[in-house]
Amino acid sequence: MTARAGPPARYALPMALPDWQTCMLPFLRFLAGGIDGIIKEDRLGLDTIFIQAKRWQGTVGRPEIQKFVGALQGQRARKGVFITTSSYTAEAIDCVSGIDTKVVLIDGQQLSGLMIDFDVGGSVAASYLVKRVDSDYFEEA
Repeated sequence: MTARAGPPARYALPMALPDWQTCMLPFLRFLAGGIDGIIKEDRLGLDTIFIQAKRWQGTVGRPEIQKFVGALQGQRARKGVFITTSSYTAEAIDCVSGIDTKVVLIDGQQLSGLMIDFDVGGSVAASYLVKRVDSDYFEEA
């Protein structure tokens, strides 16, 4: 297993991350061999999540998921996350439901939702302040 210096440019990580991501970021590293990243779930590294990220135009099929699961088994991993900017075929989704290793599939729609939820890759365009009348202020003594 050969370590790489960092992710490909298209997967560059933003600097403004939520607290839980900030805690895990120092443990994130990028490898060759079907695994794009590793997240240590705790400071002791007792549990690990392996990441695969694909920037695809078409759908991701079962063969790609099977390759990732094989890479997970090679690492004796119990958890993995496969992220794509596109979507998954029904066969790919069925593939992860029938294995012991826990694999979460995140498609482009879910990814954009997570990015919005955690303020990754975007910024607040407008915010609104809703006020209410404090009735205690107007009470007579």
